[in-house]
Amino acid sequence: MTLAGKVFFATGANSGIGLATTLRFAREGAAVAILARRADANAAARAAIEALGAPCLTIQGDATDEATMRDAVKRTVRQFGALHYGFNCAGAAQSVTPLVKLRIDEYQRLMDVNVRSTFLGLKHMIPAIKAAGGGRSAIARRPPG
Repeated sequence: MTLAGKVFFATGANSGIGLATTLRFAREGAAVAILARRADANAAARAAIEALGAPCLTIQGDATDEATMRDAVKRTVRQFGALHYGFNCAGAAQSVTPLVKLRIDEYQRLMDVNVRSTFLGLKHMIPAIKAAGGGRSAIARRPPG
């Protein structure tokens, strides 16, 4: 499979499943953009992606914030000319706290990172993917623990 000329955007892609998937797209020739919170991990991911010869845009930001997500997708399209593939991989693991002891702020954080960021990703990626003539979007979550 070759993805030369294609553009891949992923959230939470500076480690784990997100990084592994992004590296695979880069290895296959896609230009890649990642949106993730940690600057140090973003820099390491960028180095790994560029070592494969793929162009890379790293955006430090919070995938649960709509303005950040919208602007990240727009920056990706502006830099690479299109968006063909989107991958929502930002996620937070649930604590081992029993449900009856789970604080509402912990619950809200889980919902924001695991659900809201996915919604926002799809909301802003799908129009860009459609404008490029179609492509794919996917959702992944880390296993608990």
